[in-house]
Amino acid sequence: MRRLNPEAMKSTRDFALTIAALEKRLQRLERTASLARSSIEGDAIYAYDVNEAATMVIGGQYDGTNAAAVLTGPTPPQPSPPIVSTAPGGLNVEWDGFYSDIDAVSPMDFLRVDIAVGNTQSFDPIATPPSTAIVSPRGGSAFISLPPGLFYVAFVARTYAGVPSEPSVLMPGEVTESAVVTAPPAASPTPTVTGGIDSITVSWPNAAYSVEVHVSQSPTFTPTLGDRTTFVAASDGTSVTVIRMPNGASLNYTSAYYVRTIAYNDGGAAAPSPAVTGTLQPGALQLNEGGTTKTTRLRVTSSTDVDPNDPLNEPPLVVGDAAARHIRMDGNELVGMFDATRKGLLGLQGTFFTGWDYGVTRITTDANGEDVIPHRIGAVPTIVVLSTTVVGEQYEVRLSGRSTAQFGVRARNTANVLAPAGTQIDVHWIAILESL
Repeated sequence: MRRLNPEAMKSTRDFALTIAALEKRLQRLERTASLARSSIEGDAIYAYDVNEAATMVIGGQYDGTNAAAVLTGPTPPQPSPPIVSTAPGGLNVEWDGFYSDIDAVSPMDFLRVDIAVGNTQSFDPIATPPSTAIVSPRGGSAFISLPPGLFYVAFVARTYAGVPSEPSVLMPGEVTESAVVTAPPAASPTPTVTGGIDSITVSWPNAAYSVEVHVSQSPTFTPTLGDRTTFVAASDGTSVTVIRMPNGASLNYTSAYYVRTIAYNDGGAAAPSPAVTGTLQPGALQLNEGGTTKTTRLRVTSSTDVDPNDPLNEPPLVVGDAAARHIRMDGNELVGMFDATRKGLLGLQGTFFTGWDYGVTRITTDANGEDVIPHRIGAVPTIVVLSTTVVGEQYEVRLSGRSTAQFGVRARNTANVLAPAGTQIDVHWIAILESL
């Protein structure tokens, strides 16, 4: 037999040691978890407790789905007793979010609190299918529809694993009235349509139902309850005022509008009423409800503008003989005229004025109960007419100063005390410059 020299023998030993080290490293690698760089291929991963009982499965489930499912867990605490009150056709049941052990809290795997209802005190709340459930761990309430009679209500808390708690204390509840069944209205009221200034008023007789108002420019339209293509308003009263079409467009004076109503209540809706037509009425007088007072406004309008360079100039309203002395009014002017083309002076209770300005301005009073209102006359006005609107205490607004660009106002209450700082008042005003 040929003997190896010492150098060859050393190399053989080193090679054997290397092989042994690689085997140990391979064994350690096989025992090392590598889930962070792994995937679940058509299977599932289970979690176990100290008794090696499965508590959770992640991945494929028994029914072919894939999810993270809790299999078991601790028993949740016993809920506090139900708070039961009667209502027509059933019981109102409330859980306050607490447990019979006042120090207990909802577990991390809380799912819901089932509401079980039985007609005897001996019924099993856990085995009885729940009527409904409260899903918030903070508590909640529910209505249980029941016929007249005496019933008993209990709560059962459940976890995601379906583990039930001990049922709560039973609480009785008596239903004394059957559910109210409401029949829908027999018919929708035929509306009365009244044309006004920029609007139409739709009214109907007083009745014990609500009414939707639908408007179209087609005489054959057929609306349904809640149809937003034709719906303009709903009311529990007897009238509505329509100022826009369902798409937001303003009404105009050259179109006819067709109105149908739909009466409805908790029981449903009646068929739409017959269509009633209406048009706007230019130049008509209109009463506007404003608190406890009523005012009358007159608007004159046309499709042709007198002065295209002034957007506020509308065709004028002429008072008197247009060929002789008369008054002309339009969107922003009140003018005395000698004849059809020459301007004159406007008489006002024996005097004349040559310029005026008007508006509605919200003032905010300072510590002296004062504020200022700018005007555009360019001279000191000699006549100022004021009216006011303020929420709460009533104030009188008085003239307190004048200049070429603004005039001052001061507000006092009925006891002659200045308004406090920060009081907001809507001031309707007219400033007039008398002629020299």
